[in-house]
Amino acid sequence: MRVLLDARTVGVQFSGVGNYVLELVRAFAALDADHEFVLMVRGASRLRDTSLDSRFRLEEAPFSHENHPLGDLWEHFVLPRHASEARADVLHGPAFLIPMIRGSIPTVVTIHDLVAYTHRNTIPLKYGLYMRWLIAHAVERATRVITDSESVRENLLSRLPADPARVHCVPLGVSADFRPPEASRTRSVLDRLGIRSPYYVFVGNLEPRKNLPGLLRAYRLLKSREAEVPALVIAGKIAWKSTDLRHELDAAELAGSVITTGYVEPEDLPALYSGAEAFVFPTFWEGFGLPVLEAMACGVPVVASGLSSIPEVAGDAAELIDPHSTESIANGMRRVAKDRAYREELIRRGLERVTRFTWRRTALATLDVYEQARRNGR
Repeated sequence: MRVLLDARTVGVQFSGVGNYVLELVRAFAALDADHEFVLMVRGASRLRDTSLDSRFRLEEAPFSHENHPLGDLWEHFVLPRHASEARADVLHGPAFLIPMIRGSIPTVVTIHDLVAYTHRNTIPLKYGLYMRWLIAHAVERATRVITDSESVRENLLSRLPADPARVHCVPLGVSADFRPPEASRTRSVLDRLGIRSPYYVFVGNLEPRKNLPGLLRAYRLLKSREAEVPALVIAGKIAWKSTDLRHELDAAELAGSVITTGYVEPEDLPALYSGAEAFVFPTFWEGFGLPVLEAMACGVPVVASGLSSIPEVAGDAAELIDPHSTESIANGMRRVAKDRAYREELIRRGLERVTRFTWRRTALATLDVYEQARRNGR
């Protein structure tokens, strides 16, 4: 089977979907299978530095996935021709999109989340309208649809007309790179980032649905009650609608206690996680919540939202909180830092939990969806 995969989301700096595509390709490459892959890339891409054998061919796209509308128009009207010329058996759009033109090649689309439907106020209005339109059309046109979690699958089926037999949940994996590093490596990374232990850490794009203003309010509450509280490290790049977050960060009582690092390179994340007292993730909505597993794999207790896909991913290996409650977030952070026995139990459960989520399993399940799409045809 030959698959054309739109891999333009993998740049030099990336998160979310870019990470999904990179790890999926790496897992495909590690499989002993004779499938072939044509990877569409644009400009600088970590895929160019990834060890890939002759089963993989990289082709340059003229527009990035962030170039709107040219990149989208290229995907809708030119990419099908590339797939045809490559004699692909399946075309996979891993980032919500597949070509608008109905061709003869079966298509698979991955829908990572439904934030444009469930939390419209957390994203820019025009972007939300555009994403709802894209998702609706992609789900209607695709031969097969992949979601990262059952939470997304159930939401999708409740909101859009789709045959349940066409929609498959394929959970993500956690890379073997996420494990407790040597102490010297952790110290080196933390020194470079200007971080001193002890600290709580959040990792993710800084956007409204991550509930960072809520996290900062909970942190202020914690500081008002406790004589000594670990610092709070917020790692990630600012996305959109960040005015409320900036107001919270400017609060005088947080001066010197909250550290913002900006984007952190993937190779530095294990050290950042491992050095923390806890990973705190009070998000309002996630399609999967991969940082939860990454932190667990690094031997760190997790305090996370009890909403959307997070309970499905975390199981009983995290302190689940109500992201709408400042009190709940603060209490969760305090418990994990103060109750040493509970903390150690969460670490143990977390290390066990992550063994259920591997990129190899994700790759094998994805290949199975490809095969179903190929057999089903258009």
